[in-house]
Amino acid sequence: MTWLVLIVRLRGAAPRYRRRVYAALADGGGVAVSGGVWAIPDTVMHRPAVDAAVRHALAGGGDIVVMATTTDNGASHEVFEVKLSERHTAEAEAITGRCTGLAAAAAAGCGRGGLSTDLHALQRDVRRLARLDVIGLEVVASAEAAVARAGNLPAACECRV
Repeated sequence: MTWLVLIVRLRGAAPRYRRRVYAALADGGGVAVSGGVWAIPDTVMHRPAVDAAVRHALAGGGDIVVMATTTDNGASHEVFEVKLSERHTAEAEAITGRCTGLAAAAAAGCGRGGLSTDLHALQRDVRRLARLDVIGLEVVASAEAAVARAGNLPAACECRV
């Protein structure tokens, strides 16, 4: 897999631009490697995050240097994949935990709030994670299965988790 390495330079930029740049990269599937250095898979799905980060950096008076890696092997690629794997694993485990909470609420038969709102949020989050998972992690597939099972909960329960 080819990666893009981004060097983010935002000296003197307003905090809101810094947050926007980092949020665009993090939400778009990038991983922080070290202070101001990010890596993101070089795929069509990840390009909008890079474009958004560059746009926000320029708006804040900073810039981003974007470099494509040239080989598919090497220690740097392993570091990027390990960091991405750790991040996606944590996100998938959080989604699975939220599904467990949703199932417990349904079993309790609560009558307040909106279970369907929570289910839609879970479905959105797992779709995003699956789309960005270029490694093919088993834990992401498990989170997808947990959300699918949560979709079969009794519709009568309206409990907010």
